[in-house]
Amino acid sequence: MEAKGLFNVARKEFSDHLTSRKFILILALFLIISAVAMHQGIGDYNNRLESYKEQISQVEEGEQSYMPEKPSILIIFQRMRWQMPFLGAILAIAMGFDLITREKESRSLKSLLSHPVYRDEIINGKAVGGILALAFAVGIAFIILVAMLLLFSIVPSMDEFWRIALFGAVTVLCLLTYFSIALMASTISKDSGRALMGAFVILLILSFGVPMLGEMVVI
Repeated sequence: MEAKGLFNVARKEFSDHLTSRKFILILALFLIISAVAMHQGIGDYNNRLESYKEQISQVEEGEQSYMPEKPSILIIFQRMRWQMPFLGAILAIAMGFDLITREKESRSLKSLLSHPVYRDEIINGKAVGGILALAFAVGIAFIILVAMLLLFSIVPSMDEFWRIALFGAVTVLCLLTYFSIALMASTISKDSGRALMGAFVILLILSFGVPMLGEMVVI
């Protein structure tokens, strides 16, 4: 495997993702739902902040003896804790389920392999291109979310900022997991339909089956 061939495939794949109608539509839906959840979270935070201010005034007037804890900005992201990974998983699967099967079905894989490029360069290059596109999507989402915070005059502390960045990094790793599953399904499946079905079955098992099994074991 040569770095030049890997880079060329990854660059083309990244460009194809960003100009793909499927990627743009799902990314737009992902951003809209994330923004709505963010707006709701900001509402929750403002309500708790108002309650905190009322309790502080009661302490100053002697009506309350204990000092309340100031609500954290991280409350805003609680609504997104489940929505963003699940919607992002759909985006990741949509990007990866037909990366290889599409080439098989269009007969372009044999033509591609006839050029001086190795099979593993194709697969790894497509993986790298998809990973970069996913990181780009999550990065855009978090830039918009931080901009919404500043728009509502909510400025996170340095500690809260790093926690938000950690949430973004974990989200990227989660999406990479589902993208890898979709790419694996695309590699071993005969057609895109089977690859999509297999990837979504694994998504449902990991999202609902494993947590339910864990609760049953605990009980």
